Amino acid sequence: MNNLTRLVITGCWGSGKTHLSRAVEERLSYPLMQLDQLVFDRVPIHRSGGPKTKAVLRDSEERNELLRSFLSGDRWILEGVYGKLLKRALGTATCFVWIDRSMEECLAGIEERGAQMMTQYGRDLSPAQKEKMIERVRNYRTRDDHLGYKTHRQLFESFTGEKKRITSLGEMNQWLVSPEFLD
Repeated sequence: MNNLTRLVITGCWGSGKTHLSRAVEERLSYPLMQLDQLVFDRVPIHRSGGPKTKAVLRDSEERNELLRSFLSGDRWILEGVYGKLLKRALGTATCFVWIDRSMEECLAGIEERGAQMMTQYGRDLSPAQKEKMIERVRNYRTRDDHLGYKTHRQLFESFTGEKKRITSLGEMNQWLVSPEFLD
């Protein structure tokens, strides 16, 4: 695998997409877009204790323009679960990475994400957020929409460029220290 100029990364919630995309961004210094940040905008809200933000769905025209602009770049990393948006990106991608880890590993990833949020932001996932994430992981392999295993597998199998399927954290970490990133 030599062509990492336009890289798409997908997989289940908790699979390590963010970990991998940030590690690749650090090694290659390419711009990174996380699809969650494209789909949702952060808007300020005022509560006691200071300003905060909340996530709201971004207008589809604005989202489409932001994606189109990002994909016009020569080098980039795109990460997320949204199959409809991934499909658009795969038209110009040079490499597709599918993180296909077990449900148990992804559930552990959700626990780790909560711990990281506590360290970084001084707060954990709320109980409702955590339960929603756990439910997404549990339903990933049976979902029939563009967010599930079936769609990610179909996108991966139909992609004609370079591709890599990662099935464990060890395999992910091995790939990150491979010669592809050391040139």
